[in-house]
Amino acid sequence: MWSQSISIWLKAIYFYLANLVHFLPVFPLLYVPFLGDLLLSVMIKQKLQNGRVSSFNAIGECCPYMKTFVSLKITFAVFSGIGGDVPVLGEYLEIKYARYKAMLSNVMVFENVKDKKTCKARCQSLVYGKGVAIRTIYTLPLLLFCAFLVAWTYYVSEYQPSHPILLLFVPLILYKPLSDAVNTFLFLELVKEQNGNLINIS
Repeated sequence: MWSQSISIWLKAIYFYLANLVHFLPVFPLLYVPFLGDLLLSVMIKQKLQNGRVSSFNAIGECCPYMKTFVSLKITFAVFSGIGGDVPVLGEYLEIKYARYKAMLSNVMVFENVKDKKTCKARCQSLVYGKGVAIRTIYTLPLLLFCAFLVAWTYYVSEYQPSHPILLLFVPLILYKPLSDAVNTFLFLELVKEQNGNLINIS
């Protein structure tokens, strides 16, 4: 159902914008490879659990997960790249492992899973057979990007702003942390569907 994917995106956008000021102290770190999505998952958990975000404490909370997280992240990236330019196979693997990567930091942080094998199996079980995962992680962002590109092209040609590239730069800067937030809210939704209730994060 598209309504479910749209609802997840709206929840993530609202949460992200409402708490952006709390993310600002470590905002540059959200773009650091292997740290950004893990850090955002920790901060979202802090907010849901305690009602507040402790940005610098979040960095320390990432440390116990880092070794397994980096290892699995690389593994998923390698497998998603297998098949590369091969039609169908390459696209299938890319979409498949993109879903696993989207769940990775959330499984580790919210469920406190540090074992590599257990974490990988959990990521797979969450998204297996779930069309909402593909729509939320892959299809809807692509449609939003195309719509934004059309709107940007129209605005630039119609009004000829003095700095049109800024109209692209700012949304793209905000998109990476937002997409990580979307992954977290998708994770919470999938856990809710599996267990019949939200995950216990106390």
